[in-house]
Amino acid sequence: MQNCSAVPISITNVLTSCGCTKAGEVANEIAPGASVEIPVTVRLPDEARRFNETVTVITPAGSWPFSLRGEAVRPLPHQVDLGSVRLGEAASAEFEFNWLERRGKIIDTVFDRQVMHLETQPKGDASGFVCTIRLVPQTEPGILNQRIEFVTDDPSTPRWTTRLHAKILSRIELAESEIALGKIALGERKPTTLRLSSTTGRTLAIRRVRFAPENGAGLVGSLPTPANDLEVGLEFYGVPGRKLMQVDVVLTVDDGEREEDITAHLYALSAT
Repeated sequence: MQNCSAVPISITNVLTSCGCTKAGEVANEIAPGASVEIPVTVRLPDEARRFNETVTVITPAGSWPFSLRGEAVRPLPHQVDLGSVRLGEAASAEFEFNWLERRGKIIDTVFDRQVMHLETQPKGDASGFVCTIRLVPQTEPGILNQRIEFVTDDPSTPRWTTRLHAKILSRIELAESEIALGKIALGERKPTTLRLSSTTGRTLAIRRVRFAPENGAGLVGSLPTPANDLEVGLEFYGVPGRKLMQVDVVLTVDDGEREEDITAHLYALSAT
């Protein structure tokens, strides 16, 4: 900042538009024709985005705003997405950790070792690391969202995080997981059918069938013979004393490689 006037100018304060922007020590007075540098540090949260902050220099003669525009970058991606992974199958992905200004070291990595393995290999030009994630085969379907933390020797930003994301798919597909059977009278039995299919083309065999409550439903006939697609006949008995009745059916299905529990929910309204 240059004083273009013929008299000294006092700097009474330096204001910033955001707590992420801080001004350093600056001279209290600028002589005529002289210039001063105002050190400013912008430290954004752990995210990559564009920023536009304002630094305002306050003097008795008035105030002068300065705009700081730029783009914050991260040394590694916010998220590593493995996409869809079949239950019991392994999966892997690579990403890079690139130093932004100074080149340092990764001191430690923090993650759930029961979920994944992580390897870091220095790049040939020492500008960062190539990181390889290997997912441990999962035992339950659902959404996997795991935090990975890198601890570095950089005193200004010692920790960086990313997340591992994957959708764990069942190897067995249930045509309907929730079946509404309408109204049922006391003592009535309503038939229904569960349809299962293999998503991997393997032969399915039902090993066990459980009901909760146990007296809420039952099998019609015997279990089907092993095949790629199965139909299981059931009868809904209901739950006495309840207006809305629910019975959970748990099928333990073997596809030749592993057993998996598949759950269906049966609902009915009491007619009385």
